[in-house]
This record gives sequence, C-alpha cells and structure tokens, in this order.
Amino acid sequence: MRIFRKECSAVCKSVVWLLFVLLTIIFYFMNYGFDLMGNIRQAETGKDFDFSFPSEKIHVFYASYTTENNPLAPPDENRETFGYENLIVPDMTMANAAATLTGEYLVERGDYFFAGYGDFGQYLYERLGYMRYTKLGFLKYELLSDSERNEIAAIIKDMTGLTPEEVYERVRDIGVSGSFAVRSDFDATGKIPIVISYEDFLVKMKTVDDIIGGGSGYAEDKLESFASRPITYEEKLQEYKYLMDQDGIGNAYARYYCDYMGIVVALFGAFIPVTYLMRDRRGGLAQTIMAKRISSSRLILSRYFASAAMMILPIILLSVLPATQLAVFGSARGIETQPLAFLPHVALWLLPTVFVVTGVGFLFALLTDTPIAILIQGVWSYATLIATPMTGSGGIRGAGLLLRFNEVGGGEIVREAFASIFLNRVAYMVLSAALVSLCVLIYHHKRRGQIDLRGRFKR
Repeated sequence: MRIFRKECSAVCKSVVWLLFVLLTIIFYFMNYGFDLMGNIRQAETGKDFDFSFPSEKIHVFYASYTTENNPLAPPDENRETFGYENLIVPDMTMANAAATLTGEYLVERGDYFFAGYGDFGQYLYERLGYMRYTKLGFLKYELLSDSERNEIAAIIKDMTGLTPEEVYERVRDIGVSGSFAVRSDFDATGKIPIVISYEDFLVKMKTVDDIIGGGSGYAEDKLESFASRPITYEEKLQEYKYLMDQDGIGNAYARYYCDYMGIVVALFGAFIPVTYLMRDRRGGLAQTIMAKRISSSRLILSRYFASAAMMILPIILLSVLPATQLAVFGSARGIETQPLAFLPHVALWLLPTVFVVTGVGFLFALLTDTPIAILIQGVWSYATLIATPMTGSGGIRGAGLLLRFNEVGGGEIVREAFASIFLNRVAYMVLSAALVSLCVLIYHHKRRGQIDLRGRFKR
C-alpha cells in the first residue's frame, strides 16, 4: 500500500496528469455541464431560453432549452410541438430527398441560394459543394465535375419528371436548402411528383451517394433523416413519467455523463501511463529501479493501478457536481434521486476502459521504450468512436471499447441490452488482466537482461 500511495503521488505531480484533469473539466462543461444547468434552469423557471457563450454573435457554445427538448420538465400540453421522430415514410422520404438533392445541386452550381444560411452560408455552399463524411469521420464538401452534375440533374429528372429548376419553383416557398438533412417540419410531399417506385428510389440514392463519394445523407442508412412525424403529447408525457418513476434522473444523466467521459479516457488516457514510464528513462532512473529488491509483479501492479486510479479519480470527483445538482433539484420536487447514482455507472461503464487504456500504455511503453502506445491507443479509440452509434441499442451492444449512449432517457433500451453491456465490460476487464500480466512478464525479462530497452530479444 505504501508503494501504491507513492506511485499515486508521482502521477499527481505529472504535468500530463494535470493537463488530463483540465481537459476532463473543459470537456465536461462544454458537452455536459452547460446542458444540465440549462435543463435545470428551464425546468425551475418554466420559461424557454437560449444560452450562448461567449456572446450571441459568436456561438462557440449555443443551446436552446425548451420543454420540447428538456427531459427534466413535464411536457406542456399547450405547446405546438413536442419534437419529431425520424423514420422511413416512402412518399415523404422520396419527396424530401428529391427537394434536398435539388437544393444541393443548385447551390453547388452557384445559381441559387436558399434562405436560412445568410451571406456566410452562401459563400460556403457556393464553394464547398455536397456534404459528406469520410470513412475517418471527417466532414468534407465535394465539388462535382460537369459530367457528375449532369448525372445528378438526370437523376432528379428521373425521380420527379421535372428539371431541378422546376423542382425549386415548387418548393421555394417552404425554404428547402442544400444540407445533410431537411428540417424536421419540412414536407415536400404533394409539391413534388415522384414518378418512380421506392425500390428504384433506393437505387438512385445509392448512385447519388457513390457520385458524391460515400458517407452523404443519401446513403441508405441515412435516408430516415428525410422524413419525420411529430411526437404527440401523450408520447412525451409517457416518456417523462418513465424517466421520473422508473429509470430515475440520476441514472439517466449518469449514462450521459459516462458517454462523454469515456471519450476523454479512450482518446487521451494513454498519455498518463506512457509519460509516467518514459519519465524514468529520460531521468536515467530505469536501471536504478530495475535493480531494486522488489518483485516485478509488485512494481508493475503498483504503477498500473496508481495510473488507473489517478485517471478515474477526477472523473469520480467531477461526477459529484451533477449528482448534487440533480439531488437538490429532485428533492425540491419530491423526485427520488440517488445521490450516488453516478458511481455504479462510472464503475461499470468506465473502469474497464480505464484499465484497458492503462494496459495498452504500459505494454507498448515497456516493450519499445517509446510513446508509440499513444498513437496505437488513439487510432483504436478513434476507430471505435466513429464506428459506434451515438444513441440507441447500437451504441451499447457489440464489442466496442466505448459504450455510447448520447441521450438522456432511453432507460428501457439499456435494461434490454444489459446482458450485452455486462459481457462487453467483463470481456474488457479480462483483456486488461491479460495486458497487465504481459507487462509483468516483459518487465521481468527486461530485468534479467533478456529484452533490451528497445524491445529486442537478446536470447
């Protein structure tokens, strides 16, 4: 225990650890803390408001808080809308996709610009073209060749029997614009004739997506963004009651918290163990430590758990803030809130990720005496991040290093997928145990001179 405390103290003195803590705090407030405070404020006052930082003109951070999008506020029966649900409605999907494709075609050609983006938006869209996401998850705009533009125009004509200009004249009054998805309340059904079947439409959209380069809003798995239905008051009320009475606001916001904190751990956690081990080599202490009369397992395990503990510590401490805010909010309204609701979620959702990230950092730092583990862990984490859906059961099932559940609510989805979540986390705990065991073995052989400091086997 004395060695463990000493190693924890050494990690705390690291500049990299302090930077990790600072990054965690910044990431928390920019992606989670402001939202929670905004939701609580709107629920307490009952008034809708917008929050922008640092000013209304420069929206580094902007959010709108209404009963429509606030899980803490009971729905107001007098509201006009309670949000929208995206889904596939063939007629609406085809009409809206045709209108949006027309918008992007005309804007990219430079002939038209639709209201809603302003002068700066016009400048961007006339120069950047069609929006898509690359395989690495980066947003990119594609400018097409003349022949590709002609293909797009021909597809619009095949779908509607109209030229792009004629389509525009039919939808200009409802403000369609070239974008990744149309507005939730946009509906071009009946305004644009669709002269092909839905099966042929899918083929056309695949062709459009291929022309743009893949990853566009016209890919088959994105088509549901072109149609939506309004959520009813009864549905919104049922969702609110489930959150308050069965799921619990503490559990809901804890999952949301762990989603964001998991990203920080996965992408940046490897810096701590790598920097920690590389410090010995830079300071010329590696050989001195190897010569000490202490077992390899005891030394590695002390350092491993010290690194993991100091990585999870700021996340646990930071969780006290939202847990306290929710407890105060709930107690004032007779809503049962568990003050420690965040802790089991941090343990189940984040600890396996912390242990694996620490294991990867230790393994490659010991094996190569280089910071290559940061690159390896970063690539693995980023690939997992862009491959894992943010919401729904897809983000909490499967073999991903990260569990994604980027929404408040959805407790019934989590309960149904609990077996998958549990197996996923157990699997990564087993992997972390294998990694640390391998670290002990490598360090043992290094102390005996069988592996040199660059990871080459001597005998």
